[in-house]
Amino acid sequence: MESPIKSLERAMRLAEAVAEAKDGVGVADLARRLALPKTTVHRLLSAFVELGYMEKDEAHGRYRLTAKWLSLVTRFLADLDVRQVARRELEALAEETGEVIHLVVLNEGEAVYIDKVEGRQTIRMHSRIGHRAPLHCTAAGKTLLAHQPPERRDAILRRHGLPRHTPRTITDEATLIRHLADIRARGVAFDHEENEPGITCVAAPIFDHTGAIVAALSISGPTERMTPRLPALAERARAAGAAISARLGHPDASSAPPPDEECAYRRISGTRNGRRPSAADPYQSIQFHKNCRSAGTVHTRKRTWKAESPRSDEATSSVRPLPASSLS
Repeated sequence: MESPIKSLERAMRLAEAVAEAKDGVGVADLARRLALPKTTVHRLLSAFVELGYMEKDEAHGRYRLTAKWLSLVTRFLADLDVRQVARRELEALAEETGEVIHLVVLNEGEAVYIDKVEGRQTIRMHSRIGHRAPLHCTAAGKTLLAHQPPERRDAILRRHGLPRHTPRTITDEATLIRHLADIRARGVAFDHEENEPGITCVAAPIFDHTGAIVAALSISGPTERMTPRLPALAERARAAGAAISARLGHPDASSAPPPDEECAYRRISGTRNGRRPSAADPYQSIQFHKNCRSAGTVHTRKRTWKAESPRSDEATSSVRPLPASSLS
């Protein structure tokens, strides 16, 4: 007699095979694909039909999944807590990088820290869960803002403006909008002392099953320690964001970075053509290289980043606590 586990395995393999068939599938095809007897396939299909999880097209003898599966998925997704789902990745990032890791959401036009894992470094960024920070000058905030619909993005900018926090803060709206488009293309955002002197951060988006951004994670630390590692940290943040997104049901999480036709090799130097970047557009010295060899970078199938010079990230003395009710 077949074990219950083996029977369940066969049933789920069959359900997955039916799900993959766009126009439905018949008993013979399923038996061939799964290497199962036709009698077994027919018995399992009949059970799924009786339970309401499949339907049979009598005219063509094909089986399809029904919407009843959605009720299971909907209940599962409703119970997902991004903090709970992300925690393992946050802890792994903190252990691997030694830096402070934040989980951040958008709330009333500001970035709100809903979780944090301390790194092992003695000198590190100071922040607290529940603090608020501006969107336009923090890595996590810019990530959240970059993935908003244009109408909502513009409404947020009108409401909150672009106040200067450091000499590196982007305060020109047109410059910021171009910068946000670049963030969407790269899949990561940087903050080089734009919000807090001496602090550099990198952040990546987290998407849910609908493809909407629900949070951002960031790696934050002293500029001196972060800058040499930014390329590796950027890739690690992006991978962690994709892993969390996949656990939240995002269907395309594994393809977050764009293709490498144009390698985002970014250089922010102190000068450009003998002139210093303007305060309004500190990113004006960004250069994109289609031929990575000219920049001395190995061109791989993954998008490549070169470390940028300092700017910054999140929590500062200007942030204010989030009401406890918002964190429950």
